[in-house]
Amino acid sequence: MTTNGCSETRPASDVERLYLASRYHARAAQKMAQVADQFANLDAAVHAGTAVELMAKAVLADLDPRLLVEGAPAQHVLLDVLAEHHGATGIAPAKSKGRARTVNASMAVELAARLRAECRPHSSAAHAALDARNAAAHSADLEPNTIGMVVDGMAAYTAAGVETLRRNSKDFWGVLSNEMTARISERQQAIVADAEQKVATATAYHAQLFDGLPEESQAALTRLLLDRTTYTGGDYSWTVNCPACGHDDAELSWVADFDVERDGDGEWVAVGGMALLGLTCPICGLELEGEEVEALGIDTVDPRDADDEYDRHER
Repeated sequence: MTTNGCSETRPASDVERLYLASRYHARAAQKMAQVADQFANLDAAVHAGTAVELMAKAVLADLDPRLLVEGAPAQHVLLDVLAEHHGATGIAPAKSKGRARTVNASMAVELAARLRAECRPHSSAAHAALDARNAAAHSADLEPNTIGMVVDGMAAYTAAGVETLRRNSKDFWGVLSNEMTARISERQQAIVADAEQKVATATAYHAQLFDGLPEESQAALTRLLLDRTTYTGGDYSWTVNCPACGHDDAELSWVADFDVERDGDGEWVAVGGMALLGLTCPICGLELEGEEVEALGIDTVDPRDADDEYDRHER
């Protein structure tokens, strides 16, 4: 039996439905981005952000459909799911219930990054696509000459989702599979190359400042540089070891992407997540964008979150 040309006779699973919709929007974004028209580019941005959101949710549904549920239960379900799946095999995922509202797009990207290593290096690209979608859909505004970067970032993120879901590029992109795989690879290589060049430059600058100085002078210079540290503009931050100079004063900054909406009960609730802004080091001057931090494999897990999660598993 076919319906409207579709041979599907039973409702698709959460994962399949979200995956197929993401595939549709990703292909549409790629097509519309090739049109030299501002409104076509706005359409491309909307499609790109939607493809990202749906892929993030497909990744979550593949692990456990409860991760899709919006509202108060979603505040704790991540740790519950991790606890159930930690070191266990053969656990059947829970069934989704009805048509409950799903988590915010930014939160879906954040959760997918925490749960799936394949998605983590492309979270900044995903957030950029979501930002472009919001700007295009809500104010018909898109930065000039950026749609190509938005769509390429979307392609990199959805490709990571395809890998996580154990699908293949040809199924997702069709005849564009080889072209898109090559573009994604070239894009990632360029990000890594730029990041490594920034690290090398900062390393050389640090050597010029510190090499040959007595230990007391090095300590005094470090204190002086730390005293001159300026606010980076992020909403949340913590320090990590700098990949250029090795000091543990490099700051990872995140920006809040939250909104307020009414939940199913009519109550106002905060929805959203945190997007990685980048890394700055006051000692050597290294500055990396969010995607560059992820491309270099720098650990972006807040150690305080890690401690909380560990304590939860130990109880």
